[in-house]
Amino acid sequence: IYAFGNVYIENEIIDSRIYCSGRIESENCRIISSDLFGKQGVALGGAGNERTRPCVIAAGTEDHLFEVTRNILSSINRTRQPLDVLREEKNEKEGIVRKTFQKMVELKLFHDRAKKKKESLSKEFDEKKTTYPKDKLKNIATLVNSFQKRMDATIASLKELNAQKKIIEKEKTVIENKIDQISPAIEKKIRQLEMDFFAFYEWARKTNGSPLITLKGAVFPGTVLKGPFSRLETETTLAACQVKEEKDISKNGKCRLTVTKS
Repeated sequence: IYAFGNVYIENEIIDSRIYCSGRIESENCRIISSDLFGKQGVALGGAGNERTRPCVIAAGTEDHLFEVTRNILSSINRTRQPLDVLREEKNEKEGIVRKTFQKMVELKLFHDRAKKKKESLSKEFDEKKTTYPKDKLKNIATLVNSFQKRMDATIASLKELNAQKKIIEKEKTVIENKIDQISPAIEKKIRQLEMDFFAFYEWARKTNGSPLITLKGAVFPGTVLKGPFSRLETETTLAACQVKEEKDISKNGKCRLTVTKS
């Protein structure tokens, strides 16, 4: 349960967590296996038993603030997720386009070197065809043919890569259009959540806490009692009492929880 005001429980709480920025006013209620956080104080009928897990009771703390903050941030992340997924896909497509283009550049350089070498060998063949032995001319012709095949294969690869690049660029454009379509609504919702976030913080800043826990009945061993700056785990069963966080002058003003019988 998350509450900005006070919380009242009439009978009993089992396996629950309550966060409130007001006061938990339930003097006739026992809690079992539960955690309660009341910024302006907690009043209960008792806590725990001999068989279940210990309870946590906190007064004067900002746990409600932290929980609401966590929920708002989670909502912002969930709201932004579709946009983040599309942006990630867009970046992936851009990466593929860059790598494809780089391969095309490397193939073009390879093609140009092969073309230059082929032209050089062809010129040598034409100039020496009347003076070179036939076997040497045959070797030059074989090399010319080999470079021509390399050039043809390179051109084929360039065409294939260019076709792939165009497909990826088209897919990237589709993703960009989707981003443009959904961005305004998502950004508007995120701005609203951020406004809620800062408004809640400002409201919480002006709300004073009260580190006072009032227990009308028994509190079983293991129960954790907390204030903003200190905690106490009960080792024995406590009867009706009040637990309050105070500064301990003997320990340089450090805070501690004091237990006073009612």
